[in-house]
Amino acid sequence: MHLQQLLDTRIWGITLTELAAAVVSAVVLTVVLRVVFNWVLGRVRSLSARTESDLDDLVVELLDKTRTLLIGVVALWVTSRPLPLAADAEQVVRAVLVLGLLVQAGLWGMGGINYLLKRWSHRQKTDDPGIATAVGVVGFVARFALWSLLLLTALGTLGINIGPFIASLG
Repeated sequence: MHLQQLLDTRIWGITLTELAAAVVSAVVLTVVLRVVFNWVLGRVRSLSARTESDLDDLVVELLDKTRTLLIGVVALWVTSRPLPLAADAEQVVRAVLVLGLLVQAGLWGMGGINYLLKRWSHRQKTDDPGIATAVGVVGFVARFALWSLLLLTALGTLGINIGPFIASLG
């Protein structure tokens, strides 16, 4: 088999050449977006250090939780848009995008929960072990609820019937 024949081989409705170009484009776009994102994060972090507002501290904490994997998944989705993908490949790309966004939403949610719990415990200004226990319990329940919701959403995205799961919750 010659190289040209290999490159003209079709997978998911596109040639290997188109697939390779999309993957390389996604990698380059991921690197560029990560560099730009880190620059913006540094600017926001330095701005946050000069203000007394808590809101910008929350923004910095949430931005800091953004993973390169999410940027890569979004870049892959963007670079796949112009390709004439087969319907099943389009569904896989869309599912990967949604699952990546859900995982990132979970990480952002955890950052928000941690921020709120830290703020709440600082407002109490007490060394009472009961407050520390309450903060821990509230944090556990909030994290469990967040990831449970995201898991159910992910299962629904994958086409799994989540009706029985929801019904079993009571």
